[in-house]
Formats: sequence, structure tokens, C-alpha cells
Amino acid sequence: MKDLSFNTPRLQLSLLEDGAALEAKELSVQIENEVAKINLSSFGYSSPESVFNIGELELKCDVLREGELSDFKTYIASCLTETDLDAREAVSFGFHQTGISEKTGEPLNIKIDGAISDLKIKENRLILSADRLGLNVSEEVFFEISGLGVNCQKDPELKTLEIPLLLDHCKKDANVETSNVDFHIINEKAESVRGQIDTRFVYTKNGVLNFHLDHIKMVDKESRKLIQGLLGNCKMKADTDLFDVESIIDACTTQMAVNIRNLFTDERATRQDTLKRNDFNINHYRIDEDKAGVSDVRASITDRKLAASVRVRVLGMNLLVTIQGLVNWNKDTSVLTLDVTHSRLPLGITSKGMFMSIAKKFLASDMIKFGSGNKIHIQL
Repeated sequence: MKDLSFNTPRLQLSLLEDGAALEAKELSVQIENEVAKINLSSFGYSSPESVFNIGELELKCDVLREGELSDFKTYIASCLTETDLDAREAVSFGFHQTGISEKTGEPLNIKIDGAISDLKIKENRLILSADRLGLNVSEEVFFEISGLGVNCQKDPELKTLEIPLLLDHCKKDANVETSNVDFHIINEKAESVRGQIDTRFVYTKNGVLNFHLDHIKMVDKESRKLIQGLLGNCKMKADTDLFDVESIIDACTTQMAVNIRNLFTDERATRQDTLKRNDFNINHYRIDEDKAGVSDVRASITDRKLAASVRVRVLGMNLLVTIQGLVNWNKDTSVLTLDVTHSRLPLGITSKGMFMSIAKKFLASDMIKFGSGNKIHIQL
């Protein structure tokens, strides 16, 4: 392939068949010694239902030997085979998706923004690092992820820019690392729950999702909760979408194993106007680990049947409690329900009612409700 140099202050393309448009500013393309260098000050893509923008960046792609210079698909194939993002500073980007979900028929309103510090596309791997990533779903669920790293599988035969196919292969074999994840969830009563997740690792391999979370901290209007040492795995289904939380929950409530080292509940209330503040910092909210808590949680789910054991700290004693039950996930209401069918307390006590009273003391919150008939409802 011959060397090439191309510069333009502005490039616009309209894709009339689907109403989409592309725009690049201060675009420079240089091809030399079968390596393409692409520089631009900004790039934008818009369609009737989505908008994507990215800031100043420099890409280096290996150029395929076959194909003509006028063939745009050849450039795409090149960059999907071997690409490096040369970022002296993190590259900012934004994405906004609207329209109607094909899966649920519900309106979509998803906003993603962040800053990418490294991107490498190899023949069979995709490696991405981001200083931060923000997610806003329908102004009800907010995530702020710091220090994100993704290393996942890529189909070496993928030669076209098809994001669904790229993600489909990525989620089959992926390692995800983060410094921490801050979240803000607004429930159906317009009440806020704030939290933070500190992860050690999340990865998928051979159809199994494996995770180790150092801690999960949550604050709502009624209490503060701290979960330490959450380690587990879930068997994924053939149609599980790792980019869809509800799809993951559906798989994990079918077959899962999980251990939790400690769970603490601190019954100190927090005002709603404080929880809703943009400058809310969960690190300022200490959870008293001397309060009564639970530890050594071991649980497994097989075909939506739960078996679990837990040690409950009461009056300075760690008492062993075991339970069995049925798990049901209602994707329409996003409610996970545990129907306790058997329980065993110290001294051979098998009263489910007594177990529910103890569990309510440690777990009840805005998200976890205790219903009639020995049922525990978790609103997700």
C-alpha cells in the first residue's frame, strides 16, 4: 500500500439511509511504512437515537496490505486488527442513547462519559484503561467508576466496525479491574441510596462470572451497611448479557456460590437532602464495626434453590444459623424475593418466624423489605 498524507480542518459525512452523520475536526491521516497515524481534535457521531463524541486523540493502526486506499472498510479492518491510542492526556468521550429498548419495549435514556487513558486492539484481545467512567440510567441510577481496566477477548476475524459483535466476544472472556465504584440509586419513592464498591477482581472464563469485592458500603435514610470480603461465582446462561445487570441477576439467581466475610449494620439515619447532594462523600460516613453483625456467610443457589449458613453475633456470641429457601427474580419489577422454607437456629430451634425477626434486625432497609409468609424482598 502506498504512502499517503491527508489533512482537513473539518470532515462531514451524512449517512442518509439511517439519518446518521459523522464529523471530524482538524483531521490528519498519514500512512507510511504500512502504519496509519490518525490525529483529530474531535470526532462526533449522531443518529436519531444516539450521540457519541470524543475529544483530541492520536491513533496508530497497522495497514492491511490488501485493499485500495479509497476503500474505507480497509481502514476499519486495519484499526480493528492492530491499534494503539497514543494519549499524552486522557481522552474525554461522551455517549447518549435514547429511543425504545428492543428487549423490554421501555424508553431508553442512557448517558455515559469518561476519560480513556489507554486503548490497544490486538488480533485477539481488546485492552482498555480509563481514568474514570460515568453512567447515568434514566436519571435514576448513577455509577462513577475510577481506575477502570478491561482486558478481553476479540474475534480475530472481525474486520468491520460492529460494536455489538465486538462486545459479544469481549464478555465471553474478560478481566475487569477498578479502584472503586460509587453509586447513587433513586427508588420509586424518589429516595436516595448512596454506596461504594471496592473491587479486587471481576472476570469471566468458560461461561462463569467470578468476582471478589473487597467491600460494599451503603447509606440510606435508615441505616449504614458494610459488606466485607464478598467472593463468588455465577454460571452464565447462553443468552446472558454481561452489560445488562438484570441479565446477570437472572443468571446468578439460577446458579451461584458466594461467601461473605462480614456484614455490619449501623442504625444511624441520614437525611434525604444530604443523600441527594452532588458533593455527597460516603467516606465521611463511618460504620461502627463494633455493632452486632453477621459473619462467615456461605450460600449456594442451584436451580433457584438456596442453601445458606451464617454466623450471627448476639451478646458477644457468634451463633450459627442455617436456612433453605426458594429464590425468585421478577425482571418486570426488579425485585428479588427469597421465600424461606426451612431455618435452624442455635439449640435446635427451627422457628422461621424467629429467624425472620433476627434477619430483619440486620438487613431491613429501603432496599430490603420483609413481607408476609417468610418472604424477603430486595428491590434492585
